[in-house]
Amino acid sequence: MTSNSGSKEKIEEISLREILLKIREWTKYLIGKWKWITLFALIGVILGLAHAFLKVPVYTAKITFVTENKEQSSAIGAYAGLAAQFGINMGSGVNSDLFSSDNIFDLMKTRLILQKTLLAPAVFKGKKTLFINWYVSIEKELRRKHSSWENMAFDPPDSTSFNREQNSMIEGVCNYIRGSLKNVKGSIMEVDFTSPDEIFSQEFLETLIQNTGQFYIATKTKRSRDNIAILQKQLDSVRSQLFGAMGNVAAFNDFNPNLVRDLPRVQQQKSSLNVNINSAIYQQLVTGLEAAKMNLLKETPLFEVIDEPVLPLDENKASKVKWGVMGALLGIILSATWLLMRRIYNEIIATEE
Repeated sequence: MTSNSGSKEKIEEISLREILLKIREWTKYLIGKWKWITLFALIGVILGLAHAFLKVPVYTAKITFVTENKEQSSAIGAYAGLAAQFGINMGSGVNSDLFSSDNIFDLMKTRLILQKTLLAPAVFKGKKTLFINWYVSIEKELRRKHSSWENMAFDPPDSTSFNREQNSMIEGVCNYIRGSLKNVKGSIMEVDFTSPDEIFSQEFLETLIQNTGQFYIATKTKRSRDNIAILQKQLDSVRSQLFGAMGNVAAFNDFNPNLVRDLPRVQQQKSSLNVNINSAIYQQLVTGLEAAKMNLLKETPLFEVIDEPVLPLDENKASKVKWGVMGALLGIILSATWLLMRRIYNEIIATEE
């Protein structure tokens, strides 16, 4: 047992010793090949600097905004029962949190909002176009991966129905846009957008925020606006009936100036009753309509832009020092690997011979 354990320790010591000697041998060998390593490092520096010079700078537009839901007053509940008599649902008096500050950014990245923004009119190089055409023309990587898109264009104003290729193009551009959007969470929301064109970054982000705010407010107030539309329609109907009943009463009185018999008096009372009923309903509907308008004001959320992107935008250029150092390191690693592999291969061939 003792001899076996001793031999294992000896083998481990020999193996470690051989590894250290091999490392020292390779180090000396690489130092002797410093000219080759220097040459590869210089080539790496040149390639790194060339990449830094050729890389297109990108521009980042930033916009900050706030959203706030106004809580409804308890006074609205007093009108809810009145509106319910006419089949109008004014809600429970508490705003449902349909959107929060966390998912406003998710709303902004939906295809609905992005497509509406991409198909919005814009002016590029003095010509009227759409944002989607503008983006494809400036995004080289997009055209490189989808060369067929370079020959496709959407004409303003464009149709709302698209063929298979157009739908594929819209979805692909939307995915690229999503990757260029960045959300900075906080009490004040900040959204950043990056593209190779300074003007495009500014105008696209402004249009995107505008479309998001419009959809956000329209969705939050949809129920109240529907209620107002229904009340207005009923109010117009009752007003028409009321004016008709008033006209019947006036016409009856003109044709019957001196009532003696009781039967005509019944007809007069019926016409007057219709006027009174329609008048009471009309007054209630007017009250309900005003309450619904007040409810709409209470439900309309705040969507306020604080800081808009202002030219010049932040420009992100490739660092020449960074890419030069990275190229030099890559050249050293590749040259050292190539030299060592060649030495090992020569040693193996020499041993076999």
